[in-house]
Amino acid sequence: MIAAEFPKTLSLTHPHSFPDSSSINCYTKIMENISKHIQQCIRDGLGWKGAVVKTVEKIKGGYLSNAYIAIVENEGKVTSIFVKEQNENAWGAERSSDSYATYLSSDLAAQENTLSPKVIGTFASFDDHATSLRCISAGRFFQMQECVTGNNLYGLCEPIVTNEIQNREIELGEKIAEIFANVHSHKHPIEKGTKFDEYSRSLRDVIAHPGLTLNIFQNFLQKSAVLKGDFRYAYLAEMIKVSEHFSQFTERNSLVHGDAWHANFLLNGSDLYLIDFSSLVHGEPGMDIGHFYVVCLQLALTQKNDYHVRMAQAFLSKYIEITKDEFIKESMVTYIGFTGAISVVEDFYPKVSNEDRQKLISYVYKCMQNKKITEIKTWKEIQ
Repeated sequence: MIAAEFPKTLSLTHPHSFPDSSSINCYTKIMENISKHIQQCIRDGLGWKGAVVKTVEKIKGGYLSNAYIAIVENEGKVTSIFVKEQNENAWGAERSSDSYATYLSSDLAAQENTLSPKVIGTFASFDDHATSLRCISAGRFFQMQECVTGNNLYGLCEPIVTNEIQNREIELGEKIAEIFANVHSHKHPIEKGTKFDEYSRSLRDVIAHPGLTLNIFQNFLQKSAVLKGDFRYAYLAEMIKVSEHFSQFTERNSLVHGDAWHANFLLNGSDLYLIDFSSLVHGEPGMDIGHFYVVCLQLALTQKNDYHVRMAQAFLSKYIEITKDEFIKESMVTYIGFTGAISVVEDFYPKVSNEDRQKLISYVYKCMQNKKITEIKTWKEIQ
């Protein structure tokens, strides 16, 4: 999910924003309750029976999830664990693919150790116990991940921080391609008639993204200077046509990250980590590739330089070199309608000019019409 700002860490250990003692006490009780649920997931889910959660810090989690860093002591060893909790998003509507469906894919990935950093486990937590999502589809949903550190790539890219990523666009683009190629190599075949089959609906639910798309158009784009009038409805219609066209290629389904943009990469020197696996789905890999590609173009257009164009080129070329998947240039458009719409939300990007918004949304619209991405060589071609 694209947001206007992504601070590296938002610490709520000291709740300065609460003005009185009753609010502070309320916050403390909430965090104590969260700590209890996380401890239950670790003890009952991971099987660390003697584990004790020493501290829990709430950090920036995005629109669809709460996020925490838990310090856990188990058998004399202290471990940091990154925890995501599914919640209602900031617009007051549930995900189109519900939390059980989303975290179920994460459970598959955890069992097969297909991701790095690892998803350790996904659990439903109740007041007195926690259990695997394979057993039940209720309760509060928590996902345990390995904890890694680094600088948020989106924060480094806007504007470009010279001493961190200058002259590294090709290297970073290729590394990101390698990471996605690895994720997409895991096909996770779904057995018919099981809960996994019941919730393998990403080609319908996630590509079209009806819940979030309608929220974006109704709550943030009602007075948009670029998505207005007949074009507004033509754009939505094209999103539906794209979804229907690519839904026939189900043999391509693989593990998909589901929120593939710069804010979900952490850079630590030469190490690059893809993080936040709470949006994993089983679907078209073009969702990830198209989303990342268009965000690169958005950055290039708003910054008026070709740094991000070169990153996008290196990213796409390397991905095709590794996977031999030329069709990805077509299937990339499955998700970019949503990427484009959210990229022109004025509340998220108030400093972007309407001229640049118009150029980006026109580019995305033409790609959807052609059902194939138009490769860009310079930011001046984005229109």
